[in-house]
Amino acid sequence: LNKEEKELLDYLFYSMLNGEKTRITNVMNLLKKDNSNYKWAYLRRRLFLSESELKGGFPFFYRHVWARPFLLLYRLGKAIFVARKRVLNELKIIVEEGKEDE
Repeated sequence: LNKEEKELLDYLFYSMLNGEKTRITNVMNLLKKDNSNYKWAYLRRRLFLSESELKGGFPFFYRHVWARPFLLLYRLGKAIFVARKRVLNELKIIVEEGKEDE
């Protein structure tokens, strides 16, 4: 990569990380208005998906209600083995958000 391409790549990576933090912060701010324990509310919302999130992201589990208890296990396993860095980054953002409020 030349210098300009490297700068563009660095900018894109920074934007992706900063965008994730902004998204998490915005959702937590919305939850903060309704719930004093907003961090737990955010985690609960991330773990237990709504019907529309199921339909879009996990159509098998949306169609087969009997399999939904296995979805949580599937998502936790995927978080541990596939998306570990992304999940740890999200947890780090949640913890930092809480420190800013205290």
